[in-house]
Amino acid sequence: MQVRARLTLVVAIVLAPAGAKLARGSAIGYEPTNSHERAVPPAALIRKRSITIAGHSTSLSIEEEFWQDLRAVARRRGLSLNALIGAVDAERRSNLSSALRLFIRDCYRRGELGPVARE
Repeated sequence: MQVRARLTLVVAIVLAPAGAKLARGSAIGYEPTNSHERAVPPAALIRKRSITIAGHSTSLSIEEEFWQDLRAVARRRGLSLNALIGAVDAERRSNLSSALRLFIRDCYRRGELGPVARE
C-alpha cells in the first residue's frame, strides 16, 4: 500500500465516529485497481504550498482536504490563513505538515469542524 493510501486510511479512521466500522476500499475513498495496488483519489494527493510565517517564507506539503479545513478554521476564527498556520507553528513538536494535520483532527474532535460545527 502506498504511503498516501495509508494516510487516507489513518485520516478516515481518526475522523470516523466512535464505533463506526469502515469497509475497505470505498469507505475511505479508493477502490482496488488490482490485487497489488490501490488507486489514490486525486484530492488525497499531497500538494506543496508556499506560505509566510513571521516574515519568513517556507513551504509545506499537505493534502487539499486539510488545506480546505485550515481555511475554514481561519475564516471562523477571523484570522488570516498565515496567522493560523503561524499559531500552529509556534506550538508544534513535529514537522509543520504533521502539526497542521493534528490541529485539524483536534478541530474535528472539538466540534469546530464537521457536521456539528457551528457557524
